[in-house]
Amino acid sequence: LTRIAHLFKYVVDTLDYDDQKAKDVSETFVLPDIDGSLKSHKGICFDYAASLAALCRIQGIPAKVIVGWTDIEYHAWVEIYLKDKGWINPKIYFKKEKWNLVDPTFSDSKNSDYEGKYDEVYHY
Repeated sequence: LTRIAHLFKYVVDTLDYDDQKAKDVSETFVLPDIDGSLKSHKGICFDYAASLAALCRIQGIPAKVIVGWTDIEYHAWVEIYLKDKGWINPKIYFKKEKWNLVDPTFSDSKNSDYEGKYDEVYHY
């Protein structure tokens, strides 16, 4: 969990939410741009999730980007596989590590205390 915590913190500390991009993509489909987001230090949920998943995969930690609905909005988040626990997703809280959920976008926003529903639509 320590490596995941460091990767999670890196993404949350590096990226700021890009409100303009969020408005722009409400009318069109986009793919995440990991390089562009890390370079500009900005992104939307898809960029946050794709960045965390890529960093986990580089470290040999299986990770999936999930896109679907929350009670708030259409959203992207991450599921991470831990050998002894299975797939860890936003429904599982890391109280011991003081994480609120495995959702780097919501952890970096005004919705950091979100405990609502996640409905998965796509897995990447």
